[in-house]
Amino acid sequence: VHWSPGNIFQRDFEQIEGHQHFSTPNLLASLGIFWHPRYLGIGALAGLAWWMRKRLGLPALDWRAWAPILLYALFLAGIPFQNPRFLLPMLPFVALLLGPAWQLVADRLMRRRWLGIAMCVCIAALHFALAVYACRLAIHTSALEMEIATDLKQRQPQDRRLYEFGFESMLQARGVGFEKVNLWYADMPTPRAGDLVLFNLQAFSQQFEQAWPMKNWHRIVDQHDLDTLQRWEGGWRIYEIH
Repeated sequence: VHWSPGNIFQRDFEQIEGHQHFSTPNLLASLGIFWHPRYLGIGALAGLAWWMRKRLGLPALDWRAWAPILLYALFLAGIPFQNPRFLLPMLPFVALLLGPAWQLVADRLMRRRWLGIAMCVCIAALHFALAVYACRLAIHTSALEMEIATDLKQRQPQDRRLYEFGFESMLQARGVGFEKVNLWYADMPTPRAGDLVLFNLQAFSQQFEQAWPMKNWHRIVDQHDLDTLQRWEGGWRIYEIH
């Protein structure tokens, strides 16, 4: 990983895994703990602390709490990729920074019990909704994997190869018994008539444009005719080589 100030305002990177595009620049993503919906409570508390700091007599924001947050955010902004998990080390310092604001909110809520109960119910409902939202992709992916594995098990004579990329471990875990060829590698065996290809051209064409998955895909389609046997939403297809 190479840190560079040139990455701070970038959101497109070329990695060994291919082309990576992110929806926000690195600098904004590195401060996501204050604005992203997954950290909604922290962002709201930070806004409250800033807006009411003088009116409610909150202590000045301590540079000793701000310094590690900003330094770590600067580090994240300079590396050539993004991962929400990298924001987690900020949480202890954010807790120190926003502790007085949280104490103020807790004290106010304790004076009005019904308000405190209503707030807890709202927070629990919000977190439940966010948890469901966050898990939707994993649930959808698991269902898709099951459908693909079930379909392939019906097509698996022992002399067939399966050319694939992205699902090798899943296929192994679900007992799909083809001889599998991972398109990530340059030394791809020559395809034969009757072999199958599991591929997502829609998802891979941009990210892996200059990488071996797309090079091997073009090698197959340039040298052979393909019949589409099955298709799923999101771009996944099973092809038969002729």
